[in-house]
Amino acid sequence: MKLFRKTFSVVLAIAMLFSVPTLADAGEFTREEKLDYLVSSGIPLAFFENKEDAEIDNIFASLYGKDIRYMGSETVSMSETVDFSGVSPAGVIPESDMKLIISKVSEVVYDSNKDMYRIKEIYVYVDYIWTSGKPFWQWSDGITVNWDASVFTFKSGSFRANDYKLLVSTQNWENTTSLSNPFALAQGGLGYYAKLTFSETVLGTTVSALQHKGSASFTLLPKQSPMYLKTAYTTDTYSTAINVEYLHVKNPGIFSVSFSYNGFGVSASVPLTSDSVAKSTTYYYSYS
Repeated sequence: MKLFRKTFSVVLAIAMLFSVPTLADAGEFTREEKLDYLVSSGIPLAFFENKEDAEIDNIFASLYGKDIRYMGSETVSMSETVDFSGVSPAGVIPESDMKLIISKVSEVVYDSNKDMYRIKEIYVYVDYIWTSGKPFWQWSDGITVNWDASVFTFKSGSFRANDYKLLVSTQNWENTTSLSNPFALAQGGLGYYAKLTFSETVLGTTVSALQHKGSASFTLLPKQSPMYLKTAYTTDTYSTAINVEYLHVKNPGIFSVSFSYNGFGVSASVPLTSDSVAKSTTYYYSYS
């Protein structure tokens, strides 16, 4: 059965490559067909678990027809401390209120002279999702992503981000914010807002959304070329970190996240109180 599914996925991927003459026709494929193609390319199905159609369409369009390698995901959880003292009510340790996920996918080209795969681009994906009914404070949070400016450079025009709220009335996810540019951009980092300040009117009463989530993606280019994927027999292996931080605002709406430039990167700060969580993912590569 597993062999059949693997064979089917490969056949589907090949069929799509030959049956789709241009990316303009990609919209003719269903969500399931796009997912089948991406999964057959090596991206685990769990990667798409909380992604809406807009994200899947964007990922499919950017990766379609390319030789890609899924480079893994890193997840970290955060708990919102509602009490300003930082101590949970009644001494109860809060469970995870939010997940922050950073993932990376490489586009590669086979170099027959080296018998190695040259790295063309690195696609970075950042996702957050709050648990139902959270957070208590719903303003505009801040997200920063930083990398080594001597290793990677940001690809102009590659940034996309969307925020969503789960409606009380329909139980459906609704897009609340779409971005095509980060709010802060440096040689080695960027910053943008995760907007949670959305509600709806139900029977004449304004109520908060049930849940919030968001996804962002952008592309990094190797600063020095050629850069190759690390292999088991690579002798000159290097590693570099890509860091993401989520800053959760717990102040009245008059206070918001501000972004500043810290060396070649971007940092976020907010007056008074906040919760934050950070995660680092390591990227391995070689130059020969």
